Amino acid sequence: MERCKLVQLFFCVAMLQAVRGLSDARLAEYMQESSKEQDWLVGIRRELHQWPELMYEEHNTSLFLRKALDDLDIPYKFPAAKTGIVATIGKGDPVVALRTDIDALPIHEESDVPFRSKIDGKSHACGHDSHMTMLLGGAKLLKKRESELKGTVKLIFQPAEEGGAGGERMVKEGHLKDVKAIFGFHVWPASPSGSVLTKAGTIMGAAAQFNVTVRGRGGHAAMPHTTVDPVVAGAALVTALQTVIARETDPLHSQVVSMTRFNTGENAYNVIPDVVKLGATYRSLTHEGMVRMKKRMYEIMTSTAAAYGCSAEVDWMEEAHPYYPPTVNDPALAAFVKNVGVR
Repeated sequence: MERCKLVQLFFCVAMLQAVRGLSDARLAEYMQESSKEQDWLVGIRRELHQWPELMYEEHNTSLFLRKALDDLDIPYKFPAAKTGIVATIGKGDPVVALRTDIDALPIHEESDVPFRSKIDGKSHACGHDSHMTMLLGGAKLLKKRESELKGTVKLIFQPAEEGGAGGERMVKEGHLKDVKAIFGFHVWPASPSGSVLTKAGTIMGAAAQFNVTVRGRGGHAAMPHTTVDPVVAGAALVTALQTVIARETDPLHSQVVSMTRFNTGENAYNVIPDVVKLGATYRSLTHEGMVRMKKRMYEIMTSTAAAYGCSAEVDWMEEAHPYYPPTVNDPALAAFVKNVGVR
């Protein structure tokens, strides 16, 4: 992980200055300088890791980041999208942005390390602590070379990536209106440390989630014939939804629906509940796929519940967890990143 951060922050600087035709010797110089920052980087990442905060609650995280930017003498605007930050290095056009997310997940950390999360039920399980560290590291190196930059670098510290559409909020507030290109990184545990991966076109799928409430009529478990059992209806619903993928989707068009919640309440073992609540996420590599999946899943959920004498109410959670469209890389910028990575 530590080597990965070093390579990534070096990559930030090299990528942004590659347009000037840097020599291999200069690139090697940047890598060597990045290595000298390892202790500083490790300290930042571990401090951030211990104090995770959820979307739009990143108040202490934002304060820590602003203090780091102050120490580096980098000006910034705050707040941006409530808890986010937009910092700048250089001046004039073009404007290129580097982006990190800053929020954590509602997951309890079980790892036994000295810098584990100090907040029960919350952790940086998606690597955003590393992303913030990379961006601060790149900022430190870029600030030293501010006079060499032909344009402006915006540093985007985005809140609420984990479901709150913080990026969309930053766009709507106008923080990216002058940006000609934007680059973001994400750690990937399945890839070797120190490697850089990208591709032109779609690289990550669209994502959304929903809750569904199945209502029946509860009663004693020894007399199921007197009930309208929502548990059986819910179980059938879980299975039926998989036909959207297995029987209605072209195998070459990647899509997925995963039911991740099934709650029957805290009833006694001999009681059939009135209500069952389920939750899921669904994803597709195209917007059109998401639209079709949503339509078909609604039809299947309501009709399946009805077939068992129940009703199904679907909450698409559009306010709490807005729909995220596919991530589509600009072909020219993807080629540019690949060229810098190869060097």
